[in-house]
Amino acid sequence: MNLGLYPILDVGPRTPPEGVPALAAAYLQGGARLLQLRAKALAVRPFLELARALLPLVHRAGGRLIINDRPDLAWMAEADGVHLGQDDLPAEVVRPWLPAKMIIGVSCHNEVDLLAVANAGVADYCGYGPIFPTGSKANPDPLVGVAGLAAAVKQFPGLPLVAIGGLTRQNLAEVAATGVSGAALIADLLAGPDPTTACREAVAAFMVKPR
Repeated sequence: MNLGLYPILDVGPRTPPEGVPALAAAYLQGGARLLQLRAKALAVRPFLELARALLPLVHRAGGRLIINDRPDLAWMAEADGVHLGQDDLPAEVVRPWLPAKMIIGVSCHNEVDLLAVANAGVADYCGYGPIFPTGSKANPDPLVGVAGLAAAVKQFPGLPLVAIGGLTRQNLAEVAATGVSGAALIADLLAGPDPTTACREAVAAFMVKPR
């Protein structure tokens, strides 16, 4: 599964809810086709309303929208998928009550996490990291590193991995060389004045090599 560049729409001080649709449109114009809506501090109702507002925009561009943490809201919004953290409900618990076509991703931070997800055989992909130091989490997990990512790609060939954590346009080529299926970015796409150009550059930098 080639997931490609995977921008995360992280609702917060830098990206307030009202600015998310325009940012999503910029990323889609820049060539991304898989977006994640992450809103840790947003109340349930505005989170659901935002997801429902984003879906037509994403679908018109031929993209897919993944909801972070909340399988219930992903289901209610009729989103394309849900991404679950290690502290969320397990994928095998969520899978039976979600539509079969809905994508399930799981965050993994070490080989133990990956082995558990691979053995369960339910998740469609794993977000693996952090690869590099990141400021998007208050208490980040230990670094996996590029070498650890490359080892995981080889060890789990049947489980698509999405690299996450500290990824930038400058290090995406190094990450892509591991054969990883996707690359998730947050801060680097917001570093300049033009997120469309930033996304287009990131898409070009991340060239997934066939496994």
